[in-house]
Order: sequence, then structure tokens, then C-alpha cells
Amino acid sequence: MDLTENRIRLLGGRVSVDQAFIDNQIYLRDGDVAIAAGTLIEGIGNKFSDLDMYVFTEERRACEEVIYRRHHRVLSVERDILNETSRGKQVFLVHTVVPNSGVKVDVEFDTFAEVEALFDQVKTIYDYACNNLVLLTKVLTVRQQNLIHRLFNCLVLRNEPRFQQLMGGISRWQYCYVAYRWFASDFSVLLDLMGAWDKREIDRSVDLARENLIQQMSAYLHLVGSTNVRRKWLLTYLDQLPVPDAIRVRFLDLFYMTGVSDHRSKEQFVFNTLDLVDDIQEASREKLLANPYFPAGRAALDTLHANCFGSAATSDYAETEYRYRSRVYEEGVRPTRLLLIDGI
Repeated sequence: MDLTENRIRLLGGRVSVDQAFIDNQIYLRDGDVAIAAGTLIEGIGNKFSDLDMYVFTEERRACEEVIYRRHHRVLSVERDILNETSRGKQVFLVHTVVPNSGVKVDVEFDTFAEVEALFDQVKTIYDYACNNLVLLTKVLTVRQQNLIHRLFNCLVLRNEPRFQQLMGGISRWQYCYVAYRWFASDFSVLLDLMGAWDKREIDRSVDLARENLIQQMSAYLHLVGSTNVRRKWLLTYLDQLPVPDAIRVRFLDLFYMTGVSDHRSKEQFVFNTLDLVDDIQEASREKLLANPYFPAGRAALDTLHANCFGSAATSDYAETEYRYRSRVYEEGVRPTRLLLIDGI
């Protein structure tokens, strides 16, 4: 992506979006902020990718303000398809196409108040996550997740000062920690794997082990700075972000299930994924310790212990969950593969 001469140049210059085209799509008012975002702006998109634009404003446009012949499709806040006869609706999304190309452009309109409320929601989830290290069931919608990622990885087209003021309401590392916790150390996935293994369901065990590995690698990528929670970009960010080479090579070998064909190799695959997850969690422990936004070390262990046991009587289940989740806060925890051998 390159921005020169009032043009956004995409795909190595093969697609050019000029300022007049942009202005005709965004219906800008004084004080508004406009940004361009998405994989094309990040430099990881392709000729089939969309260009995402956002307009942040005090109030959305009324449907009567839209010049429909300029656009492919216009949607209301209620997701109705609008046209020249529409009345009384607010515009949420404009679909159009860059002239002389197949690149679709989505222009989304959001109010400053909505974005600020979303940032407050992230802060609330972050505070909760720091004090509850067992589960993080507080989530955002997919659209909210996408918006936050794009705000952190965008090109500001209009009103940079107001954009920077807006972004003062969110911490990238707080959001990365929340995203990490959505994926990290999911004990329920491990229990599913243990159940399949106990029933000698080897193919299901392989499937669950691979899924667990992908999930824990996703968690690690958030610890090192990824704000994108979409699974389809995992391999791209694995290549771009600072992941230890030894972990990256082993992950790819297991991801592609190299040499996994018979019963014995499938069993070994399951053990190998658990060993790599242990190493990912050890690498995560170091990242947690290095970042002041992340709960870590002795204080985190104390919080986790209180979360796992609370006032309830100690049980084998609670003890196993605690030992598994504590891997990212202390050294010397027994290998996870032993859970398949010994059980809870």
C-alpha cells in the first residue's frame, strides 16, 4: 500500500484509488474522521480482497443524503437495502467498486459515541480478565473485533488529530491481553482431548490435538502484538511476528501433519502437539513477565489459585485445572502429555 499524489496505490500500484473517488463515497462532514483499512492497507491482501473505509462522525447520514447511482449497494443500520425511494433510515454501510478494477469498497459509518463506548467495553473486559484468570467468557461481536483491529492498522485519510484523540481511549496491549485470554489455556479443549484419548478414538484425538495447538499458537500471537483474531490469517501473522524459530518450525510440521498416517504416528502426533503447546506456554510465560499490562508471576499464581479453588473443597478436577493453567505463570510444571497417560 502506498499513498502518493492524493491516491491510495494498492497491490504494488496495480490498483489506484484517487481522492475524488474516495470523497464521493464517504459523504464527509466537518469534524469527521475517515480511515482506510483492511488487508489491502496492511499489505497482506490480494486482488480479491475488499478495501474497508470507515467514517467516524457525530451522526450517521440519512438515507436521503445518499446518491445511490454512485454505489453498488447501500444498507441501513437495520441492514435493510436502501434505494432512491427509502425514507427515514440511517446509513450504516455503502458498497461500491473501485473503477476499472474488481476491488470492492465497503464504507462503514460509526458515531464517535459508539466507538468510545466500545473502547470502554474493552477496558471493562480487560479489568475483569486481570482479576479472573480461569475463564474469559466476556466477548465482543465479530464486527467489533474487526473494527478494533482495523483501527490499530489503518491509514488515516481525514482529520488525523481527531483520530489520535479518539485512539487515546484504548490501549493496544490491553486489547492484546484480552484477545490472548480468549484463546489461551482452554481447559475444556484439553478435557475433550483426554476423553477422546481415553475412548481410544485416535482420529478424533488427532483432530482435537491439532485444534488445541492452533488455538494456543493464536493466543501466543496476541501476546506478541497481533490484534487480529480471525483464524484465516494465522499463518500470515506467524510469518510476520516475532515467534521463536524452533517453535515456528515445529508448529508448521505439526500443522501440516507431516508423516501422520498410521495409528502409531497418530499417537505420536498427539503427544508432540502437547509438548509443543507446553513450549508455547513457556514462551508465553516470558512474554507475560516482560509486559506490565499482563498479569504474571507470583501475583498471577495467587489470583489463579483463588479463582480455581475459592471457598469450594479441593477436588482432583480443580487441582488438574489449576496445574494446567499455571503453566504460563511458573516453571517446572509437569508435562501435559502425562494427563493422557495418568488422567486426572
